[in-house]
Amino acid sequence: MKSITAFCTLTLAASSAAHADQPTMYANDHLFTGQRLVAPSCSYDLTFQADGNLVLTTHGGSVVWASGTQNSGAGYVSMQADGNLVIYRWDGSPVWATGTNGNPFARTDLQDDANLVVYRGSQPLWASDTVASELIGTNVCDASAVTSTEQDTNRLGGDYAGFDLGQPNPLWCSYYCSQDWQCNGYTYVPPGVQGPNAKCWLKNQVVAPSFAPGLVSGVIYR
Repeated sequence: MKSITAFCTLTLAASSAAHADQPTMYANDHLFTGQRLVAPSCSYDLTFQADGNLVLTTHGGSVVWASGTQNSGAGYVSMQADGNLVIYRWDGSPVWATGTNGNPFARTDLQDDANLVVYRGSQPLWASDTVASELIGTNVCDASAVTSTEQDTNRLGGDYAGFDLGQPNPLWCSYYCSQDWQCNGYTYVPPGVQGPNAKCWLKNQVVAPSFAPGLVSGVIYR
């Protein structure tokens, strides 16, 4: 990625430690089409489908729970910093939510009992109430993938693609990364920094973050 004028080089702490457990969505994480959480035992998957439905299934494909948002125009799932798990259309309008806002930095866990739970610390705030006992056990997991969002952050280097965006929307950049298996991270650059248009840089490496006002970066945690 080209050097960016007037940004600080204050190094941010890496967030990979917070994502060590793939059954969890943390604050500012997203699921885009085809991305999923996988329970620790590999027995259950939570997948955001191309039709806009968020679906929890057994490893064998049987549906345990669903958000019922198919054909609603839903484009992505957001674990917000206010503690609310929300499914949004691309125009920013919500189509489904857990209603757990007001709980900063809550997280969403897919448990081995097939229950999807929003927690603040050890306190459950919302649950799918789908406790099951189908612990088949397998050492072959489906691919887990969660997209992080890091405000005011640059991840300099590792670029294999860079292009202008039609709109200055960081989520477009993170979406493009989520749909490309080469992509392990991204950086969004707002208009006026590297030209008149917003730019998206896709990275095949997970490079260190640094402070950069206005930029948005992230990593695909698999």
